[in-house]
Amino acid sequence: MIDAYEVVKKLIGPIDPTGDSRVDEQRMENMKACVDLTQRLCVDIWAVAPHKDSHMHSMKKLGEAAQDFINVLEEHMLVD
Repeated sequence: MIDAYEVVKKLIGPIDPTGDSRVDEQRMENMKACVDLTQRLCVDIWAVAPHKDSHMHSMKKLGEAAQDFINVLEEHMLVD
């Protein structure tokens, strides 16, 4: 079974540069689509994170999952 990541990779196409200007021109378009999607998904996740403090269990769990993701991103940004 194919997962969401594989579906998106197939839809967007490769983003790794090849050094061939003709190929890399298309890869730049793919990169723009990848970045746009990633930014939009991150904004969605960011909007859920405040629910980590909710008194409602299901909302709290979703908020905690979102905050965990944000924490991982922040850790990687500080390391790199």
